[in-house]
Amino acid sequence: MVAGSLKKKNIAILLRRRKTAQAYAEALLGAGYDVVSQDALLLDASNDVGVMLAALRLSQESHLDPSHFSLETAVLAQYLEENRARFDFSAYATQPWTAERPESPSGLLAAALSWLASLKTLPLLELFDSIAQGLNLPSTHGEMPYLATLRDLVYDYQRSHSNDTTRFLEDYLEQDASQRQLDCPPTP
Repeated sequence: MVAGSLKKKNIAILLRRRKTAQAYAEALLGAGYDVVSQDALLLDASNDVGVMLAALRLSQESHLDPSHFSLETAVLAQYLEENRARFDFSAYATQPWTAERPESPSGLLAAALSWLASLKTLPLLELFDSIAQGLNLPSTHGEMPYLATLRDLVYDYQRSHSNDTTRFLEDYLEQDASQRQLDCPPTP
């Protein structure tokens, strides 16, 4: 090869074992290289998809209490804390949010849970879009394809099945992981 003609996008590393691949991927990521793997295409690898699924689950709860620990409240609390300057739930609530903007993390979580409860009766796709707007999802440009793919799944589910958010979440988790991944464009 001619020196200087090799670019990052021209490099591929193939490994036989997943354990080995994970170690290499972590090392490359730690060194600042982008890594694309089959696992990276799974929707479950996306932080924003995890936040959206948690918010959809929480929106269907009958009683939301910020002091009651669940995986969903922990995911939402962490996301809110990491992105606290980005939120204004009042514009998307079905009932106006009249309280002052909370300054404490627990106050922000309580406000978010109250807001999610006000969205409970929305149809599935409208609920998804309201949560995405209220939480400013996607949080980064790189998360957009994951969230768009999840939205497509929601849209298809609503068209072919129902608006039942709880049933969608159950069916989503029952799917094989290969059905919950980004589609790769065909190579020419």
